[in-house]
Amino acid sequence: MPAINLPYLSKFKVDRTLPRIQNIRYRSSMDEIVLKWDVVHRRDIAGYRILRYIPKIKIYKVIDSVNDPVANSYVDSGLLPNSIYHYRISCFTKDGRVSIASKDIVARTKYTLTPIKNLKATSNLPKKIKLTWSIYNKNSIIRDYTI
Repeated sequence: MPAINLPYLSKFKVDRTLPRIQNIRYRSSMDEIVLKWDVVHRRDIAGYRILRYIPKIKIYKVIDSVNDPVANSYVDSGLLPNSIYHYRISCFTKDGRVSIASKDIVARTKYTLTPIKNLKATSNLPKKIKLTWSIYNKNSIIRDYTI
């Protein structure tokens, strides 16, 4: 993970007058979660801190910062497929003040797609080849196949 370009957490002072991040939404793939939120329109905001819940130690930990006050998205990558992640976001100022973290957002990465099994081609048809394969209920998220 890239180093956080901010003062150490102990130097941040929670400022309850700073607005909480609102309207957090997410999009996911098998190994990434993209977080989006409403930008805070204040001159004193310098960026956003992204916090992820770490189950082993049972706390939210800052995993990165977005050092742009008008940015409104973050990509958390290298995640495990079919897993649940909890996030919170807070904004910060250049002088080391930080807002109260947002409400918890629960996001899930997509399932891993299993390879097609039992693929068979029947070629004794006139001007056609018929392909058949096993379909598993586990992959009900599959809507189409590309051949």
